[in-house]
Amino acid sequence: MNKLWKGFLSILLLLVFVIFLFVMIENQAVATLPFSLISMYDYPWIHTIIPYFLFWGSVVSSLLLVIALIWVWAYPSRKNELVLDAKNGTLKIQKRAIENFVLEIVKKEVFIDNPSVRVKIDKKKISVTIFGKMRKVMETPERQRQLIQTVNTELMQLLGTTDNLTTKVVLNDYRSSKKTNEKNRVE
Repeated sequence: MNKLWKGFLSILLLLVFVIFLFVMIENQAVATLPFSLISMYDYPWIHTIIPYFLFWGSVVSSLLLVIALIWVWAYPSRKNELVLDAKNGTLKIQKRAIENFVLEIVKKEVFIDNPSVRVKIDKKKISVTIFGKMRKVMETPERQRQLIQTVNTELMQLLGTTDNLTTKVVLNDYRSSKKTNEKNRVE
């Protein structure tokens, strides 16, 4: 979770906490507690500000919770297998099988060292990401485009359908960031 999300969620949780705290203070008479909390109306500055804060804080947090609820309902779930329906029956292909199929195609190429493949499957969409260290050879961009086109056509040919399925292939280059220092630190 990155810092922006942590900051946003922290502010939201503090807002909801303060709202719940004031609701708890005002409704403490419902429960018999061994201690008593001071009402917010006993403070002169808080008495005039807190009703506005509670109202607008409740409006903002309610809107954010409704947006979060809609996002949870509409967020597409990742699947581990692709299910294709046809007239003759259904075809179920696991994510790992697609990864290995694409990896075998990529291993045939000489301009990629240590290739690895990740596949994300949504309802009718396959996203293939190919990772590897690109070698410095002639016509590398053209060969990369050919590889992406080959993977797309091979996947469509494997699945046997092109009408209701979309594929996306991305080729990522990774470089090792380790610095080798061959000098001795102590002489």
